[in-house]
Amino acid sequence: MELPGVKKNDVRILMNVCPYTHVRQLTVAGQSHSVLPTGPYTNQERRFGYFSRTVVVPVETKPGDIVANMEDGVLTLSVATGVPTAREEPQEITIQ
Repeated sequence: MELPGVKKNDVRILMNVCPYTHVRQLTVAGQSHSVLPTGPYTNQERRFGYFSRTVVVPVETKPGDIVANMEDGVLTLSVATGVPTAREEPQEITIQ
């Protein structure tokens, strides 16, 4: 995840289970601050303020299975997923 100008102290990573879908998810949230003075701009390509991104992780994932590193404005999340399960073929649902 690219987070230009964001310090690692301004980022939180939380793991929870969605109360509606019961899917385990990882949320990265934080706030970026402008280093430029306020005022009217002709063109501003960077967004500032609150940000949040949520991704689904395997249900058996524990917080210790996740490694987060931030270097040069890039946050990298590595999730240990274990052995893959057998692939299931898609099953068609008949429309009534």
